[in-house]
Amino acid sequence: MPRLSDKKNTVAIDFRDNDAVGALLHSAGRLPLLTADQEIKYARQIQQAIACIVAAINEHECLMARFGELLDEKNPTQALTRNGFSRSLVEGVKPYLSPEGIRAVEIGTRAREKMTSHNIRLVVSIVKKFLTRQQFNGQATIAQEDMIQEGCVGLLRAAEKFEPERGYKFSTYAYWWITQGITRLLNDQSRTIRLPIHVCENFSKLRRLQAKAMRNGQERIAPADLALQLYPKAKSPEDAIAKMRKLIEINQFIASLDLPVGDGDMALGDMIADPTTDLDPATQLERIFLMDRVQTAISDLGLTSREQYLLDNRLLAAGSGSRMTLQEVGKNLPPLYDGANAGCSRERVRQLERGLKVKLSRRLNPLKELIR
Repeated sequence: MPRLSDKKNTVAIDFRDNDAVGALLHSAGRLPLLTADQEIKYARQIQQAIACIVAAINEHECLMARFGELLDEKNPTQALTRNGFSRSLVEGVKPYLSPEGIRAVEIGTRAREKMTSHNIRLVVSIVKKFLTRQQFNGQATIAQEDMIQEGCVGLLRAAEKFEPERGYKFSTYAYWWITQGITRLLNDQSRTIRLPIHVCENFSKLRRLQAKAMRNGQERIAPADLALQLYPKAKSPEDAIAKMRKLIEINQFIASLDLPVGDGDMALGDMIADPTTDLDPATQLERIFLMDRVQTAISDLGLTSREQYLLDNRLLAAGSGSRMTLQEVGKNLPPLYDGANAGCSRERVRQLERGLKVKLSRRLNPLKELIR
C-alpha cells in the first residue's frame, strides 16, 4: 500500500506497485494543497459552469428531454443530480451554449479537476481509517481500489456542491461526502446478504453507545438502558429490547465458503471440519497420504478381478462404514473366468481374502497398517 506522510504542503508517496491506483496516488502526491483563496476561486468557477449547463437544459426542450433527469429534483433550476456533471452532459450541451457559456463550462471543468486532484490524499487518508476499523472489528474488507474509487466519486460531488460563502474549508465539507460514499459501498458489498441502510446505521449507533459507555467507566450497561438510548421512541422498554435483539440477530456476519484465507491459496471451506467423520485432521491426512501410496503400489501388482474386488470392498473399506460382509462379497464376486458362474460361498471368500492378505503383506509394507 502506498504510504502517505504529511509534510508542509506536500505528500510523499512510496510508489511501489506499478498499477493504476499507485500511479494515481503517485501523481497526486506531487500536487501541493490548495490555499483558501484557490478553493474559493475554483468553487465559484464550478458553480458558474453548472449554472450555465442547467440554464441551457431548462431553455431548450430537446436538452430537457435528453438530460432532464440529471436536474436536481429539489432545485431543478440551479443544481444537478449526483454524477450529473459528466463529460457526456458537457459535450451534449456545448452546441447550445454561447461562446461565453462554453468558456465558463471549460473553466469550471478544469477547476473541478484541480479541486479533486489536489485533494485525493484526503480520500486515501479516509480509506485507511476505514480499513483499520474493519480489521479491528474483524469484518470482511473491501478492496482498497474500490474504496478509493467511491471516495473519489464523493470528492467529485463535494466539489460540485461546495459553497465557499458559508466559510468552511473544502476538506471539511468533502469529508462528509467521501465518508458517505465509502460507507454506502461497505453497506452494499461487505455482506453476503445486503442489509438496508437504516439497519446498518442503527448497528453503528449501537457500537457508538457501547464505546461511549466503556469510555465512561461502565464495563456493563443494562440492556434496557442501551435499548432505550438506541430506540428512544419505542412504546416500552420491552419493545426497545426486542428491537435491539432483532438488530443484533440480523447483523450477524455471514461469510462465503469460497472466501480466500491467508495468501489466497486456501478457501474458508477448506478449513471447516467434516462433520461426517470422527477422525481428527492429522489422522485423516495421514490416511489420505497412505492411501495414495497404496494405490500407486497396487497398480503395479497385476491383481485379478476377484482380488481387486476383495481389496476394494473388504480390505480398503475397513473402518469406512461401507465394508461388505463375506456373504455380500460372495454374491457379487466376479466369475473366475468367462462363462463360469458368478459368486461363491462365505468360506471360499474367507480363503481368497486370507491369500490376498498374505500376497499384499509380502510386497506392500504400507498396507500393513490398513490390513487387519
